[in-house]
Amino acid sequence: SIHITSFHELQFFSGLTEISRDAFHDCTALRQLTLPRHVRFFRKNAFRNTGLQMLTVPSTVAGIGDHCMDDCQALQTVVFEAMRAVSCVYSPGA
Repeated sequence: SIHITSFHELQFFSGLTEISRDAFHDCTALRQLTLPRHVRFFRKNAFRNTGLQMLTVPSTVAGIGDHCMDDCQALQTVVFEAMRAVSCVYSPGA
C-alpha cells in the first residue's frame, strides 16, 4: 500500500485505475492533483486530510470510498466531469 506524505503537486501515470486506500491520507502539502482519465475508484480515506484546493473527479470514476475527502480544510471545489450516479460508500461507525 502506498502512503504519500510530501508532494505539493502530482501527476499520475496513465495505467492507474484506482487511488488506493489511504494513498494521500495526511499529505497536507498536496495542493494539486492531476488524475488520468481512466481512474475508476477512489478508495477509503484516499485524500483524507490533504491540502487539496480543488479536485476534478474524472467521468470514469464509478465509486468513492468512505471518508475519501474528510478533513480537507483547503478543499473548496469538487468537479464531477460526468453527470451520472457515482457510488459513494458510507459505513456508519467506521
